[in-house]
Amino acid sequence: MFSSEFDASDSAAAPAANSFIDPDLRAKQKNVARETLDALITRKHLSFDEAGQIEAAYLAELDGMASVEIFESIVRLSTTSPRDIPQFIRQLGDAVAKTLERNVPYVPLAGRQQKPSAFYERHEAVKPLCKALLTPILYAEESEVIGIGSINPKAAFVASELVANAVSATEPVTPFMSVVRVDYDTWKTLLEKQFGL
Repeated sequence: MFSSEFDASDSAAAPAANSFIDPDLRAKQKNVARETLDALITRKHLSFDEAGQIEAAYLAELDGMASVEIFESIVRLSTTSPRDIPQFIRQLGDAVAKTLERNVPYVPLAGRQQKPSAFYERHEAVKPLCKALLTPILYAEESEVIGIGSINPKAAFVASELVANAVSATEPVTPFMSVVRVDYDTWKTLLEKQFGL
């Protein structure tokens, strides 16, 4: 299922050789990747050896990059044909979602909202963490109701908690967080629009 050849220079993510990555965010990125791999092992989508190979490739790829999604690392190591990538990523997301205590539904049209520029401006701490975890904000009704999405439900769930904490730290409100999975093409478009990735 997986190729042993991996070249981090083949990565589709935007390089950030001189970008500052907050050490706490970097640790969260690595933790989300590890928990995602653990979930895939639990669901028998990966063996321990495959997960170790993927994690090593992911960490090598992450070195010198601002953000890398573990699902994309899995795709780069797999023998999946390019036309099957969106479906393969959805299957990975389905598997991880089944291991979470909270339902993270798949909503293919979730990315059709406007860019949440005003929300990012009002809450400056939110954009860097959403960019680091590759979890764009889908909508923000003031600061009380916020939607977040990703192809990786584990990343979306972790990001939702971080966003809620960041908003609560600056405003006297605990936002209701809506967390969904989006399709691969929508996700890529949202990353480009919101973060330039």
